[in-house]
Amino acid sequence: MKKILLNEDESICLDFNFHLKIDQDGYDEYGDNYYTCLSGSITYNKHNEDDTCHGETIGYIEVWKVDGSRAFDNNLDIVDICDSIERELYEYSLAIYKDRHIDDELVELPRSNDILILHRIEINKKYQGRNFGIIISKKIIEYLGYNCGAILIRPCPTQFSDISKKDNWMDNYYSERFSGAKSEGIKKLTKHWKKISPHIKTSNSKDILYIPQD
Repeated sequence: MKKILLNEDESICLDFNFHLKIDQDGYDEYGDNYYTCLSGSITYNKHNEDDTCHGETIGYIEVWKVDGSRAFDNNLDIVDICDSIERELYEYSLAIYKDRHIDDELVELPRSNDILILHRIEINKKYQGRNFGIIISKKIIEYLGYNCGAILIRPCPTQFSDISKKDNWMDNYYSERFSGAKSEGIKKLTKHWKKISPHIKTSNSKDILYIPQD
């Protein structure tokens, strides 16, 4: 669990679970695991005047790590590997990789051939508007993305995905800030995500942003 101190009275904790995409034999079709998923809850802790601490689950986070460096060393195309796992992972990889490595027109001298994808970050309505998503994302990049060549984000409001169809999702997480038509919501969310870094750019895919790590 990672703890982010907001001030002396408040903090946020991240509780992650570790997942690998594997088949029944324990490996992907390329003989190893080049993709890792970390997902878990976001807990908000507030310290009371009597020195007690009240903790409340306020959101959910899911990040994906792609091991492009090892794939390159093994003479494999990381885009093909991602395509064999799932569609969204393939779309992310296609947006940043070219000829088995991070596109040097996007990141001239990347730290590595690995990427970190901030796939899903949700904050409960009660706690929206305090930039918790941005604060958490910056820390995630610091903890998990320091040795990656790029950080990827798709700025599409979750209400336009199948996730929004889950029970109580709209009641708990829907944000009026990114309401309206999908194109307008994407525009607003893109502007919001630019708070995370002054270096955020548009990748080879117009609907996916990236932060170069060079």
